[in-house]
Amino acid sequence: MQTGFNHGWNNVMRSKQYTYHGLQKTCKIQPDPGSFIQFPLGPPFGPPIFAFFVSFQANGLTTQGRDYDLIHNQVNADNFNNELGQRYWPAYRTYYIRRWQCVFDTSDIPDNAVIIDATLDINPVSDASDQDFVIVIRSGMPNWPAVPITYSSYNIANYSGDLGSIDTSSGNYYSFNLNANGLLAINKTGNTKFMLMSDNDIGSVRPIGYELVRYAPSQNAGLLQLHYQIPL
Repeated sequence: MQTGFNHGWNNVMRSKQYTYHGLQKTCKIQPDPGSFIQFPLGPPFGPPIFAFFVSFQANGLTTQGRDYDLIHNQVNADNFNNELGQRYWPAYRTYYIRRWQCVFDTSDIPDNAVIIDATLDINPVSDASDQDFVIVIRSGMPNWPAVPITYSSYNIANYSGDLGSIDTSSGNYYSFNLNANGLLAINKTGNTKFMLMSDNDIGSVRPIGYELVRYAPSQNAGLLQLHYQIPL
C-alpha cells in the first residue's frame, strides 16, 4: 500500500491522498508518532551483575643501558621489578625502561554475557615522576604476557592497541576505566592479560628525567571490576 506520508511512523504528510488497490483515497488523520512503540533492536537483558577478579600474576619487566633504541626494542627483559615508565640517569648516562603486566582468570564470566563497563585498579605505592606521562593499557592476547611470566614478555612488538589510559598529571596512576576495546579484550573463556606502558615508551620518546610510578610488589596487586548483563 502506498501511504500519504513520507515514513510509516513520521507525522510528515507527503500528500493528502493515498492509493489503495488503484483507488485514490483521502488521508483523514495524521498519525501521532508518540503512539508507536519503538521496539529494541537486540534482545532484552537482565539486570547488571557485578563481578571482580584479583590478578594471579602482576609485576614489572625492566631493561637498562646507554643505547635507548637498543633496550627499547630488546626482545627480553633484564629483570623483574615493580615500576612502570622510563628514566634517564645523567650521572651514568643510562636509560631505564619499565613495562608492567597483570593477568586475571576471567573464565567465570558466562559466555553469553555482555560486559557493559570495567575498571582496572592496581595497588599503588608512589608516583616518582618529575615528568608527567600517559599510562596506556595494551593487549598481547592470547599469548602475551606469558603465563608464567617470562623475560620475553617484555618485547614491545607483542603488544598493540589502547584499552584504556590515564594521564599521571591528574594524580591518578592506578585506576583505569577500560574503553570499548578494553571491554572486548576481556576473555570469558580463560585469562585476560594486560600490559601497561608509558606513551613515551610506545612512541620511542627518550626520557630526560624520571617518568616512573611504582606499584605494590605482589602477584595480587591488580583488581579487575566489571558489570555484565545476560540476555533473557
